[in-house]
Formats: sequence, C-alpha cells, structure tokens
Amino acid sequence: MPTVGGWTGKTLRVDLTTRTSTVENTLEKYGDFWGGTGMAYKVLWDETTKDSTPWDPECPIIFGWGPLAGTGAPSGGRTCITTLSPQHLKYAVATGHMGGHFSAEAKYAGWDGIIVTGKASGPVYIAIRDDKVDIVDCPQLWGEGIYRTTAEITEAMGGICQVAAIGQGGQNLVAQSVIMTGYSHSAGGQGAVMGAKKLVGIGVVGTGTIKIAGDKRKWKATIDNVMAIIGSNNQAVVPNTLQAWAEYSPSNARWYAAPGRMWGAANPPVDTGICDPHDRQKVGYRCYKADPGATSYPFTIRMNGCHSCPVRCHQLFDIPTAAKWGIPETTAQNTCTGWWGRSLSPSPPSSWSQNDKDLFNLERYVVGKHMTDDYGLTNNYGTTDRGFTFILTKGPNGAVSAANQFAKAGSRSNNWSWLQLNVPDAEWNQLISASGFLGLYKNSDLRCLKEFGRLMANKVGEFGKFMGGPVEEGIMKWKDADGNEMAPKYRADSSVQYWQHGFPKHHSFENGGQVGGLVNSGYNRDAQFHTWVNCISNGLPDNVLKNIFEVEFARVGWGAGMYDSLDAGVTTPVNEPKARAAKFCITRKELHDALGLCNWMWPFIVSPLKERGYRGDLSLEAQMFSIATGRTMNTVEFDREGERFYTLQRALTIRSFNTMDMRMQHDRAPAWAFDYNHPGATAFTETGSYYVTDEDWENSLDLFYEQFGYDQATGAPTRATLEGLGMADVADELEAAGLLPG
Repeated sequence: MPTVGGWTGKTLRVDLTTRTSTVENTLEKYGDFWGGTGMAYKVLWDETTKDSTPWDPECPIIFGWGPLAGTGAPSGGRTCITTLSPQHLKYAVATGHMGGHFSAEAKYAGWDGIIVTGKASGPVYIAIRDDKVDIVDCPQLWGEGIYRTTAEITEAMGGICQVAAIGQGGQNLVAQSVIMTGYSHSAGGQGAVMGAKKLVGIGVVGTGTIKIAGDKRKWKATIDNVMAIIGSNNQAVVPNTLQAWAEYSPSNARWYAAPGRMWGAANPPVDTGICDPHDRQKVGYRCYKADPGATSYPFTIRMNGCHSCPVRCHQLFDIPTAAKWGIPETTAQNTCTGWWGRSLSPSPPSSWSQNDKDLFNLERYVVGKHMTDDYGLTNNYGTTDRGFTFILTKGPNGAVSAANQFAKAGSRSNNWSWLQLNVPDAEWNQLISASGFLGLYKNSDLRCLKEFGRLMANKVGEFGKFMGGPVEEGIMKWKDADGNEMAPKYRADSSVQYWQHGFPKHHSFENGGQVGGLVNSGYNRDAQFHTWVNCISNGLPDNVLKNIFEVEFARVGWGAGMYDSLDAGVTTPVNEPKARAAKFCITRKELHDALGLCNWMWPFIVSPLKERGYRGDLSLEAQMFSIATGRTMNTVEFDREGERFYTLQRALTIRSFNTMDMRMQHDRAPAWAFDYNHPGATAFTETGSYYVTDEDWENSLDLFYEQFGYDQATGAPTRATLEGLGMADVADELEAAGLLPG
C-alpha cells in the first residue's frame, strides 16, 4: 500500500451554533472529490436542498484547497471558498478564489479543508493553532473593516498567523462582498455568508509539514521541469518588447520585464531588464504588470504574490501624495480588477498639468484599493463599475448630458438618468451635496470613493442597495417614469458586459470565440476562467500554436484537430474541436480548483523555450498529483476526474433552478452577443467580430452537451453519464425530484 501524500487526512468542521469543532476523515468521506471545489460540491450536495439559502444557519461555507496546496507545487497557493451564492437570485452554487498564503498555512496546521455551519450568537472568529480550535468572541470587531479585524486576530495569534476576514460589506449581508486574506487577496461574493453566521474571520497558525508519497527525486525533477517551462502571467512566454533573445515580441503578451522598466521605489531601484528564459533566478521579474501604467514605475517597490508562485502578479507601490485623501496608508498592492475603485472615481480636471493628472490617476488606485479592501467589497468582476457608469450616464432614451447628471431638472422621460429616476428626492439631494458621493465626485475629490464604499457596504438608500446587489434584483426593480423596467436595456448594453443571473462575462467570446462563451455559460458567477487565455493569448503566433496544439493535445488524450479550435474572436462558426476545447477548459479549471493550483497560470501548453519549439506539457498536473498523493493517474484518467467534479456542480445548479432545462434557463448567451443587436456587424468575419448567431449558439450547445454526455434537449446529465462518473446516488436524487432526463 503506497504512502498517501498531499492530503493531511483531516477536514475541520466547525458548528458556530453549538460552538463545537469536529474532525472528519478526508479520504474516507471526500477522497473521490479530492479537495477545493470538488470536495465542496460533495458537501453541498449532501447537506443542502433545492430550498436552501445562503442565510440558513445550516448552509455550509467550505474553505478548500487540495492535495497540492502547501507542497511547493508552483502556483499552488489557491483557496476556494464555495457556498450557495448571495449574488445569485436562485442561490446557485458558486466559488470565490483567493491567493495569498492561507491555504498553505491551513495545510501546515493539519487540515485539508474547513467546513463552517451554524450561526454564532454574537460576533466571533475561529482561531486555529494546529489541531487546537477555539471560537473567540469579538464584539469589538462588528462594524469594523478588514484591516482592523486582520490586525487584531494576528496580534492575538502571532505574527505568522494567516487570516481570512470580512468587513462591513459582509457583516451587512451585501451580496457584492468579499472574504480577504493578506490585505489584498480576496474571494468575491461569499463575505455575506460569513456575515450571516456572525463570523468575522478565521486565523490559522500551522507548524506541521506535508508528505510527498512518491519518489522525492521524481518530485524534484517534475518541479524543475515546471520551472523550466513556466512563463509569465497567464503563461505569456515571450516578452512584449523587442529583445535580442526573443523571436517574437507581441505587445499584448504579459511578459513585461524590459531594460529600463524599473522598480523605481525599491532600495536600491531594480531594473527588471532582460530575463533570459533559461535564467530561473529572474522569473519573478517577468510579470511587471503595472496596472496603473508606466507612470507607476517610479513608485513601484516590488511585485508580490502567493505561496509557491514564482510569477508575482501583485504590484506594490507607494504614492505619498495620496495621503491628502485621508487614507490609512499610501502603499497599496493588488492586481487586475482588484484595483476597481479607480473606475468609480472622477477624471482629473483638464486644466491640470500632465504631471498632476498622472499623480491623481495613481492616487485613485491607492484610495480605491483601501476603500474596497477595508470595507470588503467586490465589483463582481467589473459589473459594479460598469453598472455605475450605466445608471449615471444613461437613461430610458440613451445618453444623459453632464449637466443633467447632477441636477434633477427638465423632463423626467427625456433627460434623466436611471439613477435620478430611481432614488427618492431626499436621497438624490444628499448624493449631490458637498459631502455626498456625487458632490465629491463632481469636484474631483477622491474622498468620494470612501463615501461610495460607505453607501454600498451599509446598503444606504436605493443607490447603496443597487450597488451592493444582487445585480439581477436591482435591475429588475428599477424603472423609468412610465413604469418600464430598466432590465432589458441593462442586459442588452454591451458596455455593461452583463452575462446573466447577476454575473459578468470573464474571458468570453473575445477569448476563443464560442469556447469562451460556452465556459461562461457553464457557471453561476464569472467563471474565474483563464485556461484558454493561457492557451491562445501567450504571445505566440497562430502558426506556432497550431503545431503545438496538434502534438500536445493528441499526446495527452484530447485527440487530433484541436488547432481548428483556435479563434481570437467569433470569426468562424462553431465546430467539434471548439466544443472539445470548452470541455478541456472546464475540466482543467475544476482540477486546478480541486488541487490548489492557480488557473491564472495553469495549464502550460506552451513554454518560452525555442529549443522545444515553444511546446509546454499538458501532463504536468497529472504528474504532480500522482507523485504527491501516490494515486498514479495518466492524463486521460486525471481529466475524467475533473469531468466528474463539474458534473456534480451541474447537478447542484439543476437542483437550485428546480428544472432540468439548463438549455433555456441557464445556458443562454447574453443578448449583446448576438449579431442582430449590432447593426452593420456580420458574424463570422475575419475582423475579430465577437458576435454569434442564434443558430450557431444552438449548435454550440449541441456539441458541448455531446462532449459531456448530457441530454441534448435539456443540457442535463443523463443517468448513464452520472453512473459512468460514479454518481448513481446523484442520479437517484435527481430522478426522485423529476430532474433527470428520461
């Protein structure tokens, strides 16, 4: 019997109602679902029903990682937090993801996951010191933000403590709230579930180790292989500036290091320079994302990141002039849409000098970061920002002039924005007052961001409730002066990028055409999906990618012809390879989430090594799993596990919707994606059009369902499929509820 590695063998369950903790045997109870989202889906299937809500004390919230978390597997620092989603009107299953060091610390404390149920009688946090678990009363933290909560728990437990906490957003049951670790790594959408349980945080200190079951030399060799072919963020494998060693240098690749591109505020300053792909000591210089742009270079201290990830995608900088806006400190770190507060702030006045404008723009990032991260708010992957712009600058008849955005004047039907139409006069007057959000906004006063956060985190007025979500609830409630709903225009506006059921697109038709569209339709929140981005947006030209696709996908069991799936936009009709690619994306995403790997980096279909023909290795995840755990699997067997995890998520979704008709009720692409909403645009052109047709989308679903073995009419898994995946019990329950195709 081989040694079991990767897992600690113990899952912690905490009941806040009874203030008790128990230990479950991970492998006996959840071994077939590994960890992370896989384990969480199993918990939710066993412990919730179609009538369950996130607000029920018995509703579990599951903190999961997986057998590779804490092992040192590259980019293996993810935590998945899964529950019934407050952002979704049907409370369907959804997962938020956060990086940082929480998952590794919890593994070192001896835990494969943490399941929390019940509701405390007052504010508490859970203190975990290895196998010692305490529930600590903390009434002083109710009403406080994430910064103070994290600091107090850390002070009480010691400096090596890792904390996951909520702020006022979660405490006030705001749908768009987060759970955050490390002051900048957040899982969006689950904060309100912790708030409903009166749980302000979890602190973990671990002093143990993780076993590797297989040969340690093979483990080291596999990690060395990963480090040899790893690129930069989203597995960009060539630099975005012309360099002597690089054969290709596309401007959109996320390999940013270049001579003269400085961490200017480091002591001494660091030139990211030329990072030869064979120089492993400079992997951490490659990803100089600099989301605020080149003006942030002089203020950058370094790049930060997560446990065991050599590619650092969090920019840390210091903008001293931001102090005038009353923020707690002028340093800030985050990445991508984590900087979302900037999108809610005004532009600098045109009369300012360019230097003053540049500083103001950088200050927006710092002020916005501190507002969102302390209050514990999420922008629902950009929907909050874009939704705010929509309700402020548009109305029933289109664009609203600047003059009418800040005064209730003129005809309600012709001039007013959706915001003006749907908040009471008293609230509007407060919003436009000198100290109100819009008054500060109009005067380019960045204190408007803190005021926005206060309104949203406390659900103040109709504006605060709308911004706090759920999105679908707000857009269905707001109407024009004649009682017509705003919802149809909001959903159809391509600038909002609203997908459906309250969540936005995440790398959809613009990243792989129908591949991205199908993946976005497969989940109940933005899919947090980067698999295909890493496969096609890594900086290599199509002629190189086609050769790699044809060899590498066939080698690991995904068949030939996958180069026909390549599509930067919807430039060709759907075909079987595109549906196969969508299945690959989903199964690998689920596997990454069940292992603790970061889907921003994995999979590695490409590499930066010219001598390999830039080919990566799609078998690496299976290799690492096999060596770490002692459960040897080839890639076909490995990918089959991901198919099972996703199909259980599908079954949970069917149960929440209380219908097997996923085709019509769940898997619809948004209205703005279809060519009839784009006058003059033509689907399937060579111009990068992202638009599909009704017929093509129906064909896409047909091929997608065929790949998974789902019923063609409904998109629900059949009994044969469920039994083939070892889930006859799931088939039985769906059948008893009338939710299994005949």
